[in-house]
Amino acid sequence: MIKPTDIKANAEDPEETLVVATTGIVDDARCISDLHHLAKKIVIEMNPIDRKLNRDGKRIRQIIVAGPPCIASYVSEYSPDHITVTYNQHPYRKHLDDGSEAGGGYNIPAVIEGQLPMARKMEKLSKYPNGGEVEFSLHENSHRTRITGDIIRKLDPERYRRARKKAQSKRFEQITNDWYDNIPGAEHAIILHDWKNSHDHLVNHAEKGESSWVKYPTGCDGTVKTVQLNGTEKGCISWVQAAVFDPRHKEGVKFNSLSNEQLQNISQSITEATRQEINFPRNFDRPDPFDKPTKTNTTARNQNLAIGG
Repeated sequence: MIKPTDIKANAEDPEETLVVATTGIVDDARCISDLHHLAKKIVIEMNPIDRKLNRDGKRIRQIIVAGPPCIASYVSEYSPDHITVTYNQHPYRKHLDDGSEAGGGYNIPAVIEGQLPMARKMEKLSKYPNGGEVEFSLHENSHRTRITGDIIRKLDPERYRRARKKAQSKRFEQITNDWYDNIPGAEHAIILHDWKNSHDHLVNHAEKGESSWVKYPTGCDGTVKTVQLNGTEKGCISWVQAAVFDPRHKEGVKFNSLSNEQLQNISQSITEATRQEINFPRNFDRPDPFDKPTKTNTTARNQNLAIGG
């Protein structure tokens, strides 16, 4: 079983460590359509870095996935035996109410930007009947779990985007800054992105040691690679699933035009509240609309691919 990254303070770091950082919809496990394909791609992108190090008598000994833990589990399946795979999480929900911070050498923008705190927003949605901001803290995991997917769908997309970027930057800093003794410092980075959502905040962080979201950013001394994933039929990510789950890409989806596999992928990740909200079908065991290459089905497939599914 893959475990979170956690070593004893002052323990010796592995020989070379690689961080695999997710951005955009790649950072949401519900938008990943093929974990096997994604894991293989990560290992393929890692291999040239490992071969280059091997010429100098070094090897990558550890991969830390700064993203969904399920990615780490699959990467572990395809990685060479000499590599240990772990993950580091930092929940974006924790930052949804964050204001701005300023001090010596840093000026971190606000996530909330004058909007309602989450407790108040949940009250307005009748999702937090007990009320009272004092009783609700995003620093408490049990409180954050009350912010369900149907609530996230109603967030301002920009607030959601800011919270995601801040969380991604925080966990990247934890992995690359030697100040965090309980996590091995990574010398190399692979940054996964979806093309549509900006990933510059992590590229600048890794290559230049610059970040708007953490106080004292540090960069990577070794190789930094950016890898674009695609949402085509044989890709790793799904824009159809993003259209259901991600506030940045929320749009109406014609479920009767989707394949059974696409419907199954969505069904596995929705709550009953979300199912009712988006009128998602309860039963979809039917002939796949793409089984026969008719003109109608070809048109439906093209419409589906137009939004990147």
